[in-house]
Amino acid sequence: MDSNQDEGSVSPASNPALLKEAFRIRQAAWRQMVKAAQMLRDAEALEQGLFSTTHYEVLKCCSCYTAFPLWASEAGWLSARGMTPPRRCRDCRALRRLRRKTDARVTP
Repeated sequence: MDSNQDEGSVSPASNPALLKEAFRIRQAAWRQMVKAAQMLRDAEALEQGLFSTTHYEVLKCCSCYTAFPLWASEAGWLSARGMTPPRRCRDCRALRRLRRKTDARVTP
């Protein structure tokens, strides 16, 4: 009997739990790589003087209390239309819209 092929061993490709764990690890590694790339771009922009706090304003969501940026172009677009800056982050706005849609379907 070959020492590499034990009768009790299971190949990783046939074990769904191992495949799921490998997929989870790959996703985490990918997220870290994307985050590192974003940090590098931000660092390069800071070195070149392209990235300053004058380009955006940090607002705090009234629902989840997380900070989110309001870019200068967004602020200009809103003020040109007489609108106020958003009070909720993008995720909370989407969730609120979804709740309003489902509530409208439920009530007669």
